[in-house]
Amino acid sequence: MAVLCGMLAGGCVPSVSRDYVQSLAASIQDGRTTKAELQARLGPPSREYIRGKVWTYSGAWWLLLADDAVRQQFATVILENTDAVRYHLVVVFADGDVVRIHRVVNLR
Repeated sequence: MAVLCGMLAGGCVPSVSRDYVQSLAASIQDGRTTKAELQARLGPPSREYIRGKVWTYSGAWWLLLADDAVRQQFATVILENTDAVRYHLVVVFADGDVVRIHRVVNLR
């Protein structure tokens, strides 16, 4: 199951697997997705490096790529108290502002 439920403070708190987050990030296609398309889907990056050649997204960026049922499951949860924010997206752009390579990084 991609989104799991764990117990915290007497309630059910959703948890997210790396495989699920990576499957969402697979919709970003190396060599095809443009910087403009990525920004339209995920908004501005959390940070930019090397004059905009490297973008990183932190927090729950992957929710913007998830389906409505998953977004609804997290709607009432404080994301900082879940594993949902542990996966960061790193995107490197080639000339022409096309994604050269992207990776999901687990920061825990």
